Amino acid sequence: MGDFSAYIKLIAHSPIFKAIIMGSILLNTVTFAISSSLKPTTSNIIYLNVLDGIDSFFLSLYCLEFLIKIHSFGRSYWFNGFNCFDFGVLICSLVQTVLSHTGAKNWGVIKVMRSLRALRPLRSVSLIGGLQFIHTDHS
Repeated sequence: MGDFSAYIKLIAHSPIFKAIIMGSILLNTVTFAISSSLKPTTSNIIYLNVLDGIDSFFLSLYCLEFLIKIHSFGRSYWFNGFNCFDFGVLICSLVQTVLSHTGAKNWGVIKVMRSLRALRPLRSVSLIGGLQFIHTDHS
């Protein structure tokens, strides 16, 4: 188990891991904007289904990122405000996904959850040290 934990910590601290997460956030932001702008018409349904699949992939990646970080950092994960923010966005995304795929009738809640998912790009602030400094100094 020690080798596995060391490997997970190596991944969590890797600049490549951070770059992959940053790239996924940027790509997910683009796909989110596209899917939000498309109306659910018959001609767009294929595109919306593809975008929904891509969104599910990104959500799975964010869940994996959380698991890697929580395993690597342990309880200290929760002492970082950006990590708590990331977790909140992740939970909102998961709830929205579950509600929309189970045929929930409360569209108001689903719309609010979908709007909160628009906060995902702010996660990139937690990955760029300079932006954390700027954000911290001016808040």
